[in-house]
Amino acid sequence: MKKAPWGAFLFCLLAGLAPALPAGEPVQVRKVLDGDTLILRDGRHLRLMGINTPELGKDGRPDQPGATAARKRLIGLTTGHDLLLVPGREARDRYGRLLGRLERPGHPDLRETLVAEGLAWVVALPPNLDGLAALQAAEARARSARRGVWGNPKLAARDAGRMTVDDAGFRLVRGTVTRVGASRKYHYFDLGPAVSIMIGRDDWRGHFGGRPEALVGRSLTARGWVLVIDGKPRLRLRHPAMWDIDGD
Repeated sequence: MKKAPWGAFLFCLLAGLAPALPAGEPVQVRKVLDGDTLILRDGRHLRLMGINTPELGKDGRPDQPGATAARKRLIGLTTGHDLLLVPGREARDRYGRLLGRLERPGHPDLRETLVAEGLAWVVALPPNLDGLAALQAAEARARSARRGVWGNPKLAARDAGRMTVDDAGFRLVRGTVTRVGASRKYHYFDLGPAVSIMIGRDDWRGHFGGRPEALVGRSLTARGWVLVIDGKPRLRLRHPAMWDIDGD
């Protein structure tokens, strides 16, 4: 039987004859830059929200393990296909790139494919939390099977006590909360003398909750972008999906 064209699929979708999906626009991809960033046919740059893939090397630095595989897989999933772009609630990032997810018939969310195959980590950055539960479930399967990023020791969580200012960038960090502090804007969770997790007060009230001091003595693994602030590596989290607390 001849398959229905994408245009017919979209017509049925909009007419309510197919399962409802968030509003989106038909797009095609001109170029895949890496495992989570693309250039659309009309020249717009798109950053897939909710995931992060290993980085391709720049300025003479080597690729992270899995970076080439993630880019190659995204090329295969997108190039030459008619896609549907579903934008995030926050439509652009600070670099002006579109934020959203891509769908195509047979692959309702391309992000899930990348995560399930161990080619991407899940990241949660409010307000763009669309599909978070499904992404977490896909990641749990990949992690259990030690696929991709979950099976490579070079991408394993780093000991917070051994981190330095040279460890900036996306990291998984493992440590125990030794002290909790606060400023006007943030709660701070020290993982020993080297690394501190910072969570905005608004994010804490809106997504975390509880008493920050109750985490003293708890061991956890956090993920996110390590920044050097005031000469100290700091990891800002905005959603509890970005850390796993032992015993929870």
